[in-house]
This record gives sequence, structure tokens and C-alpha cells, in this order.
Amino acid sequence: MHPAFFTALVPGSLIAMTAATLLAKNLIGLARPWATDDETATLAKWLVPVVMLVSVYFTIAGSVTIVTMLLVGYSFVTLLFPAVIASRMPHNPVAAAGAFAGILVGVAVAAVLTFTHATLRLAEWASVRSLGFMRLVLANPIPGSGRSRDRR
Repeated sequence: MHPAFFTALVPGSLIAMTAATLLAKNLIGLARPWATDDETATLAKWLVPVVMLVSVYFTIAGSVTIVTMLLVGYSFVTLLFPAVIASRMPHNPVAAAGAFAGILVGVAVAAVLTFTHATLRLAEWASVRSLGFMRLVLANPIPGSGRSRDRR
């Protein structure tokens, strides 16, 4: 075997182990928060081959799949931006549920359009991009309307 194969193997295995550990901690954290560290480590060991197989799939499928996933990720960041800015205001005009609904709908629409390779005209594209912002505004009460967004 060529020595370059072994130089790529070590960092790749470390990245796979790290990804599997993060995935295991997040999965077990949601499903079984009382799980021990040994159970989390066992799940991480089982997830390493899964992470490697997914990585091999993306490598074989080509860079188109990775670019598509990056586009969906950028859409998520774009939809998250107004909610983050609003949350930093002294009197936050945005409810968490409204921000979550806007981000969820916007990312779902962007993912479907990106993965299906649908083409849109410019006006339709702009309306899809602003869908998250419109959802954010519509899902929140109008300031001064007497409706409280926080029921405490």
C-alpha cells in the first residue's frame, strides 16, 4: 500500500470517532438522559462504522451532494439571522415559537427545492427566501395589541 493511504487514515479515523461520539452524546442525551458514560461510549463505538459508511457514500456520490448540503446549511444561517438580531434587542419583539416556526418552514422549503433541483424565477426565489422572515413576523403578536407573547 502507498504510504499516503496511512497518512490519511489516522486523521480520518479521528474525525469519524469524534463525529460518532458527538452523535452518540446527542442521541443518548435526548432519548436517555440518565445513561452512563459507558453506555454512551458503547453507542459511539457502534456509530463509527455508520459515520464511515455515510462518509464513503458522500465521497462516491461526488461533490454535488456536499454542495447541496452546504446550500441548505447557508439557508439555515440566513433564516436564523433575523431571530438572533431580534433576540439581542432590549425588548425582544420575537417569540421563540415564531422564530422556530419560521426557521423550520424556511429550511424545509429550501431543502426540498435544493435537493429536488427545482428552478424558480427571480420573484418566486425572493418570496421563498423571505418566507422565513414573513413566518417570523406573522407568528408573533403585534406590539401594543394587548396580546402577550409570554404567559408567565
